[in-house]
Amino acid sequence: MLRTRATWPWCTPAAGLRVADRLETRPRHSRVRNTGDPFHAARAGEVTSLWRLTAV
Repeated sequence: MLRTRATWPWCTPAAGLRVADRLETRPRHSRVRNTGDPFHAARAGEVTSLWRLTAV
């Protein structure tokens, strides 16, 4: 499920979880480099994060 970074401080402890690690990546597909694409700026600014959680 997609969540914003702002939701983590209150939802993880309430669920009995803690953040063990976070991995981030930026897009590398060809549409990111296509400046003629109307969504170029939005795609170039994307960051996908994978949050690894563990039980407290």
